[in-house]
Amino acid sequence: MDALHHRHHGMVGGCLGQGSTMMKVWASLAFGVLTMGLAGPALAFDRVDVDAVRDKAVKVIDEKGLKDGAAYLGDPANGFLDLKGPGLHTWAVTRKGTIAFDHSGQTQPDMDISNLTTVDGQNVTTKTFSYADKPEGGGYDDQSWPHPVTGAMGTAYVSCKTPTTQRDVAICAMAWPNQ
Repeated sequence: MDALHHRHHGMVGGCLGQGSTMMKVWASLAFGVLTMGLAGPALAFDRVDVDAVRDKAVKVIDEKGLKDGAAYLGDPANGFLDLKGPGLHTWAVTRKGTIAFDHSGQTQPDMDISNLTTVDGQNVTTKTFSYADKPEGGGYDDQSWPHPVTGAMGTAYVSCKTPTTQRDVAICAMAWPNQ
């Protein structure tokens, strides 16, 4: 069991930052859930967790560049992808409305979403950048997208920020906290 705890600690720590209080809480919770054998996803994400994933994803893009960073974020072993549980994934869109990457599999790179609107009629790209351009980044609830695995419609939380090295791209983390 100790090996399981260390393995999970490494995955969560890589995503949320080593030594953080949140990471310690998550690791303890995950260890308890995994060792008790409860069915379903081991962890549920909330807004704070998605914001933390967003911040770490932006740091990856700043350090590795868009292409290599996107590849890193798409590897489940790095802690940025949990499609079966909360649907956690990262995606990026340019100011022109072109998808840079999407690890949910629901859109493809170079797909033009410039005319796509949310269920409340807002332009997706405009709405995304209205949050991404805030110095601290930002997020919003959205009911426009199905969960990438279950297909269930529910409220997703989308959290975006523009990297310092890629000001024309919004890097977003997205999850369905209640799924």
